[in-house]
Amino acid sequence: MTVSENKYDFIIIGNGPSGIHAATTAAQLGQKVLIVATRLGGTCVNIGCIPKKILWESAKLISNNPFAEYLGIKKYSAASAISYGDVDWPGLTERRDAVSGGINTLYAGFYQKLGIDVAFGFGKFVNKDADVEVALNQDQTIGKEEYKKDATVTFAAKYVLVASGNQAVVPKDIPGSELGDTSDAFFEWKKQPKSVVIIGGGYIGTELSQILQTFGTKVTLAIRHDKILRRFDESIQDQLTKATEEIGVDLRKNVTVTKIEKSNNLKKVTFSDGTDAEAEEVIWTIGRKPLFDLGYKEAGIELGPTGGINVDGFNKTTNDKVYAVGDVLDKINLTPIASQSGTYIPRRLFGGAKIPEYDYDQPYPAVIFAHPEVGTIGLTTKQAEEKYGKDNIKTYEDSFASSFYQVAPQDKQRKNYYKYITAGEDEKVVGFHLIGDNVTEEIQGYVLGIKLGATRNDILTTIFVHPTTAEWKHHDF
Repeated sequence: MTVSENKYDFIIIGNGPSGIHAATTAAQLGQKVLIVATRLGGTCVNIGCIPKKILWESAKLISNNPFAEYLGIKKYSAASAISYGDVDWPGLTERRDAVSGGINTLYAGFYQKLGIDVAFGFGKFVNKDADVEVALNQDQTIGKEEYKKDATVTFAAKYVLVASGNQAVVPKDIPGSELGDTSDAFFEWKKQPKSVVIIGGGYIGTELSQILQTFGTKVTLAIRHDKILRRFDESIQDQLTKATEEIGVDLRKNVTVTKIEKSNNLKKVTFSDGTDAEAEEVIWTIGRKPLFDLGYKEAGIELGPTGGINVDGFNKTTNDKVYAVGDVLDKINLTPIASQSGTYIPRRLFGGAKIPEYDYDQPYPAVIFAHPEVGTIGLTTKQAEEKYGKDNIKTYEDSFASSFYQVAPQDKQRKNYYKYITAGEDEKVVGFHLIGDNVTEEIQGYVLGIKLGATRNDILTTIFVHPTTAEWKHHDF
């Protein structure tokens, strides 16, 4: 079959959130669509947010066990920290993976219903016409044609969308770096390690270190600074750093890794301050970068200095036929942004929608599934001072124990914390930072508030549900 016969309206390379939304939107607009991907679901569904959230939910139960006795549950009155071996790792991970598999089955059903073809394999551009050559990774039927594994097939389209995501970074200049796994590989572990060294204090390193420590694994977390989560507000940095240490994580501050080597049946990590740590496993969580080279030079697609694809405000690359979206841009690596922008592109191309340029500078929410949880949107205190001037902003903050903890002795109570930042005479809210139980759900309301330009007075005059933790912010302290 010739390339011209393999003609589509829209080819999407990748099947993460942005690719899924782009494909289904285009198909609903009557276009002939082909997805090229090594598997369904992308990082988020298979080795990212979805399976991680399930492990976090398990750790949350463990974290809350000691408070059962204060709520009158005698059976759990002796509940304490979990030891290594108390978690059914094989059973938990099997059920976790079944959830991801179920989501992918759901996607497959959508594609079949909408008439979307899928080519399973690795795709790359072969010319400036943006034809896509796919090395198939399994026997499969594409459209009405049957193909064998390892066959190479070339497809053409009016437009192509690159939504191939990113990959975890492993440094190449550190001796023994290959002995460490990535967060991607973590989700393939069949056995819970007794000990682990995690390198990197961003949100992935923070979340995995807390989950594993709560499960009874001895965790060493190595960070380059004196606090974790350096991109977040200082209040979040301070409280999450303290909470991570309080659950027993061995936090190695202001260090980098100089080498990793085998030591009997363990891996020995040596740090820049001369200290070391031995563990069964090592995980690199120092960042992610756009995924692979998909023949960009052949297609005339320019890349930025970090390897992300350069696009204009409408996500078009330097090849007029090719668009790019999601983590491959190296902009904001968050699922909801990828999903939203992925939907906009086919609506413009095929639906005639007059959607403005995508605003990557708009306030966007972010959460950390740690213990305690974090929900945040907008500017940090430092950013607000830089943008508006220190004298033109105000911060309001407080902490309080929810009803779940109020029945516990005072010295054992955990407290929810909030901070919001206002700017100007009308005290427009420009940042909201929440820490504590359920704030990853609670932040949703404040996302809408900031989007609509809410002021402090709007918060004070809003009627909140009682009794909840969310209502606390309306008090005029």
